[in-house]
Amino acid sequence: MDKLESELRRALRREEPPPDFSARVMAEIRAAELTPRRARRKETRGGLLELLRVPTFSRLKWAAAALTACLLVAAFAFHRRQVHRERGELARQQAMLALEIASTKLNLAFKQVNKLEDDNSAGARTRPAGRREKL
Repeated sequence: MDKLESELRRALRREEPPPDFSARVMAEIRAAELTPRRARRKETRGGLLELLRVPTFSRLKWAAAALTACLLVAAFAFHRRQVHRERGELARQQAMLALEIASTKLNLAFKQVNKLEDDNSAGARTRPAGRREKL
């Protein structure tokens, strides 16, 4: 066995309680039964009231620091969201401009192709039958 295991066994070994243990437990139970409920409730409320009491200066400093940290985090999150929206809007505008340019170029190319087809079909009708076109 190593040292840690032996120390654990020694610390966790079973011990008999002192002879007056049960008498002390029973005395505590009787004292609790004799104490009026109002007094027990008051003791419980005392813990809650302790939390709600007027804070000391050091607690006020910590509360102010915590509030400041929360406000800074909220402001940073708001700013980040605004920047994200602005970048998204800029990207949308750029995409729309790119689509407009692409649409204009495609329409121009489409018109040129249609014009060439019209010229070819009109030229084929007016061209003499014996002549061939140079490529």
